[in-house]
Amino acid sequence: MIEAIRNIGEFINAKEGKEKLLENLCIKLPLEKRNNKGEYIKQRIVTLNFDEAKGKIICEIEAVKEESGKEYLWLGNNPGNKPQIFLTSKNIDYLLEDSIANIQDKVEGNLKESLKKVLNEFFISENGNCTIKPEKFIFVDEKKKFIEDKLGTVKNRFETANTKKEIDSIIKDIKNICSDIEEKFEVSPKSSSEELKNKILSKLDELDKIDIKDLLLKIYKDKRKKFIEDLLDSKSLTTDSVSIYSVKLNNDLLIKREEYRAMLFDEKIDCLFDINNKNYKKNLLKAGRCSLCDKTNIQTTSNTTNLNFKFYMTDKIGFSSNFDGKFTKNFNICKECYMDLMTGERFIENNMKTYIGGLNLYIIPTLLFKNANLDFVKLSGYIKHINNVVTNLNSFSDLDNQLNQFKEFRDEKNNFIINYLFYRKGKSDFKILRLIKDVPPSRLNTINNMELEINQLVTKSYNDIKTFKIDLNGIYYTIPISANDVAYSKFLEILDAIFSDRKIDYSFLIDQFVEIIRIIHFGRNGYNISPKINLKSSLEFKTIQLNFALLFFNKLNLLRGLKMNESKGNIAVPEEITKFWNDIGTYDDPRKALFLLGYIVGNVGNRQYLSGHKTKPILNKINFQGMNIQTIIHLTNDIFEKLTQYKILGYNETIFHQYKRLVDTYSSNWPLNNQENVFYILSGYSFSTYQAITAGKIEPPKEEERIVEGGIENE
Repeated sequence: MIEAIRNIGEFINAKEGKEKLLENLCIKLPLEKRNNKGEYIKQRIVTLNFDEAKGKIICEIEAVKEESGKEYLWLGNNPGNKPQIFLTSKNIDYLLEDSIANIQDKVEGNLKESLKKVLNEFFISENGNCTIKPEKFIFVDEKKKFIEDKLGTVKNRFETANTKKEIDSIIKDIKNICSDIEEKFEVSPKSSSEELKNKILSKLDELDKIDIKDLLLKIYKDKRKKFIEDLLDSKSLTTDSVSIYSVKLNNDLLIKREEYRAMLFDEKIDCLFDINNKNYKKNLLKAGRCSLCDKTNIQTTSNTTNLNFKFYMTDKIGFSSNFDGKFTKNFNICKECYMDLMTGERFIENNMKTYIGGLNLYIIPTLLFKNANLDFVKLSGYIKHINNVVTNLNSFSDLDNQLNQFKEFRDEKNNFIINYLFYRKGKSDFKILRLIKDVPPSRLNTINNMELEINQLVTKSYNDIKTFKIDLNGIYYTIPISANDVAYSKFLEILDAIFSDRKIDYSFLIDQFVEIIRIIHFGRNGYNISPKINLKSSLEFKTIQLNFALLFFNKLNLLRGLKMNESKGNIAVPEEITKFWNDIGTYDDPRKALFLLGYIVGNVGNRQYLSGHKTKPILNKINFQGMNIQTIIHLTNDIFEKLTQYKILGYNETIFHQYKRLVDTYSSNWPLNNQENVFYILSGYSFSTYQAITAGKIEPPKEEERIVEGGIENE
């Protein structure tokens, strides 16, 4: 993987030149972001323009564009307790506090003098900390005037107010004014009009005596969050709508200064290879061998502090050779390879980030043959596209357009293989969950073809119900995943098998499927299954989807341990049932018997539903934890009684007879385990319910919230 990343960076740096390294390390900004409500918000850049002539800070707004990350040299913030030294930041707090002072200590020349002027004019130093002066912001004066004007308007209205409605409106406005300056104004709803007028008059007199600007400055000094909210509000912005913040001095964007760029280059690269740098010299070898390019007798470092992907441990002394904490005998990187790695990482983060289900991943291509004329940006789009096609069925709708856009890369399919790096990223840590290596594009074609076949089958024969269709995102919701790494590993093991053409244990899948059914039936939360009851997550439709998931694995020839008994004669059942068995392809006689028992359970449940029992009490007869053959025979007797009770034995007599014939044949040496028994009974039950819903005999489940707690990302 590390070699693939270096090769990507080497290709880009060679094409654009090492002088463009900082631009190659810039983070791409999204044009819009999705908030917690699911709304897409257009992103903005806020620049603090320090105007020396006016002695004021002007807040300027700009829409994010495709190349804004490079234009503003957005390289990210330093992690952890490392000093912040960037004039472009995602966190405005850094620019309002120590960043500018930290930068001034590190640069020389004109920029040092410029920053010194900014610090002297616009900042105050207290107890070794540097803090911006709120009074220097123009918006503070504007806020003061707005509050005073509003207060004057309220006074004028109060002089002529007589009705209760007018008084209530004035009270509301005063409360808004008081909220802006964090003053209290409480009135009792039981007060008379006269009492309310007296309260208003007293509060207006009190507000008259307040110096609004002084009060605002005191609030802003004590409450930074309030200050930032009001600053952004003055421009009709929220923190959700701002991607980055930057700095100007007299309309001059300071990130363009050469002294600043030189400081960044030193921080990112040169300091790591500086023998005089006390932080990094212990990791240096003056005449080492690069573990990547294999060049010898060159300066190398074992420090990976400026790499985002942690390829090996450098923060635990036990992983260093001879426990010396230097790591110089473990893995060493020369300056050229370090730059290539950084560029490769950033390119992958900017262009090759995606997800499968609820897990983030990077797609890392390995080129088998070098092509100097290759458009790597466009190739990355093609690779991401062919991945998206197998991940999400919705990508099929744009298939022709995408293939035309990337047709020049069809011949490149034999020139690369794909690595999937699944990860979890926190504020300051990066954890690799799984690396799936060396997946050829042809494997994606095979997976895609199987998905298409199932998609067409569902469209043609199963009412085009999207829930039944299978893609890799759908597979994520067929494995119960809770918020811990062990659960993730199950799904990642399955994905690894799918991509690598390795077998998956059939019994393991059945266990996972039955657990999914239990989660839905008992309304458990904390899993990747929606706590809402609807068609998509209903027990019935989910169970049928799980059958199609089995079909997917079977079509890919991935199932290990699936034993099929030879059929012992024809089974006289409705054609739709026979077709479903044949379509899924994992039904032998014992499984068919259980399916038929479940189908009858479904018919009883449908009759109960029509009789007013919306929860279908017959389901209480099924033990979702597992059922052995004796329990199944006992259930058979209960079901027969219910068929008689609801007077539907005649409609089910043939199916019941076929079920009894099959179960009696195999009961003395029953081949299926307790989990399989539950799964196939519920498969028949679900198919019966599906038929009743699609025929309009019963209503589909209405969406409603279950009373549950906790949870992770939902389907």
